[in-house]
Amino acid sequence: MTSFDMIFGRAHRYRTTAVAPQLSITTSAACQGCTWRSCLLSLGLITWLSWTAPAPAMSTAELANLSQQFVTTVHLTTPRLRASKLQAVIYGHPDLGFFAASEWSQPNSHTITLDIVAPTYKRAIQFYGRTTYDEYIFLGQRSLTSPTPKLFTTNRVKIIAGTLASPFYLLNGALPRKSLLQPQFQSNDPELFRRNHHRFTYVMIINRLGEIVWIHVPVIDETLFSSYLSPKAVGRGYYGLMFGKHSGYFEIVKYSGEVMRKFSSKDAGSPFVMHHDYETLGAKKLFAVGNEKKSLYRYTRNPAHKDQTFVSDTIIGIDLLQGKYRKLMSFTRWFHPGITPYITGDARDDKKFVKWGEAKANFDFLHINSVDYIKEWNGVLVSFRNISKVGLLDVQFNKVLWTLGSEATDTYTIAHAKDQFRHQHTPIPTGPDSLALFDNGITRKRSRVVEYKLAKSGAELIWEFEPSTPLFAKDRSSVFPLDGDGFAIYFVKPVIGNQSRPAEPHMDIYLEVDRAKTELGVMSITFPVASPGYRMIPIATLSDDLPYDLRIKQIKGASPLTVQRKRSTWKPKQPILSQK
Repeated sequence: MTSFDMIFGRAHRYRTTAVAPQLSITTSAACQGCTWRSCLLSLGLITWLSWTAPAPAMSTAELANLSQQFVTTVHLTTPRLRASKLQAVIYGHPDLGFFAASEWSQPNSHTITLDIVAPTYKRAIQFYGRTTYDEYIFLGQRSLTSPTPKLFTTNRVKIIAGTLASPFYLLNGALPRKSLLQPQFQSNDPELFRRNHHRFTYVMIINRLGEIVWIHVPVIDETLFSSYLSPKAVGRGYYGLMFGKHSGYFEIVKYSGEVMRKFSSKDAGSPFVMHHDYETLGAKKLFAVGNEKKSLYRYTRNPAHKDQTFVSDTIIGIDLLQGKYRKLMSFTRWFHPGITPYITGDARDDKKFVKWGEAKANFDFLHINSVDYIKEWNGVLVSFRNISKVGLLDVQFNKVLWTLGSEATDTYTIAHAKDQFRHQHTPIPTGPDSLALFDNGITRKRSRVVEYKLAKSGAELIWEFEPSTPLFAKDRSSVFPLDGDGFAIYFVKPVIGNQSRPAEPHMDIYLEVDRAKTELGVMSITFPVASPGYRMIPIATLSDDLPYDLRIKQIKGASPLTVQRKRSTWKPKQPILSQK
């Protein structure tokens, strides 16, 4: 076992450049603006130190530009017709599906050039041309080399069993900070998996074969971050990301690596906190989760609480261009510690960040972890984790239209204790009067997906799923719908079976199930540091090229394979996660 270098023990941010070999580390909260040397001096670990770091394996400039490396220019010839006769250029592979290129150029009459983000590197990519006569011509195939640096492959993705439905998945990745200086660095030191500041985080896209096909590392002023991210597809080929904890950073990045919008609320004229989740309003505005510190005594009138405070979340509106925000909604009118039961799941001495330069609060009361505009319901669906409620807000953010929970005061009360959820994530509508969510199950120590029908008489549990091997994900995790009425379920560093704690290295488990509760596919993602997992979102295309249903009866030219991939009918004979 290799002990972890103390130099990295207090770092939340990591800064390095290719031209200046001197190492500088700062923290996002406790040590804002100081260097690693002054941190160690202040801790009394050294009295004097002069040291120059070796040249980094990857500079922050290289990391910031990494997503651009996934765009490949492909040159194709069209010997059987003039390029001007092409109506569409289609590329892909039967194992992953096909995509219609949105743009291509014609250097000459029989040549076309197009830029793509390869859907796979394990398979040769096939190219077809659709003519103005609705004929298809095979244009050839290309085997491309993955631009993923070897360093990033230490996030090990493995298809355990079955097949997966979606061609691509958006999720988080993380690597040890030390690996930037020592690419071969490996360690099973438990410290790596207990403290987030040993890692730096990023977003990635993997395909159904388990390949990494896109990576984006957010970098601000040559700084990397340790917080897990909240990624979302905010448009075809556009991805929004916000740091899940109180780092106060948001950006929109295009698949080509171009950062379209970026904003740091910490650096705004009037700094404010935004965290956990957001919903974009066009390209210039968004609403997100904010927070405010409140006096506990004000709401409980308990003399023992006079010196205690708590964090209560808010909804804020943000203008990305002007760098300003406005509080849209506070929730103490409906929920507060004097009237609402809550479970934080945190240690008593785990005080909570409020804002840079302010004293921490004693605990986190609401812990909103998702905000999603639901067009069909004309409202914003919100998950209040620590009070185990889901609520629908009106679109003007003036009131709570209804709540789902276990209290008699909830609009939709779950009457039976065994049907109730405790700590939840990603509520999703499944019909006009039903929704599903990921129930972390903090009191029962087993996680599951539950679905409820909402009626005037209350909420009825109509469907639930627990894996064949019990899993308990205390934090984060997600559920999303799949085409064909199934669910994509993501367990973040779960305790597996009868284990007492999550495995180290941390392993996340992803399952796809149908309504019959058949586990159709299982994938694991193993990290060399503390898991950055938050959500794993199925996506249909990773660029702005549209999925294309290539069902061809006859193709001019030799085609290596034209049969479209079909969903596996494999079924487990025993619990999947217990198989070796």
